[in-house]
Amino acid sequence: HHPSRKMGATISFESLLESDGIAVLETDPDVVAYWTQPETMTWREPDGRVRRYTPDVLVQMRSRREYREIKPAT
Repeated sequence: HHPSRKMGATISFESLLESDGIAVLETDPDVVAYWTQPETMTWREPDGRVRRYTPDVLVQMRSRREYREIKPAT
């Protein structure tokens, strides 16, 4: 868990890389708020298979809101 001044709570993470990403969000002055694993999106493929996807973070910036993935470069 990572303490968050911006969110006023302790934030959960799944890897050390995500912990580093949270630290970046905490120090970025353009980031107003963020939520880890904010929602699971579900859709059906044309062949009928159901797919699910959960983004790592939803970030509220001063001018926009965006989903972000925190993954290694390789």
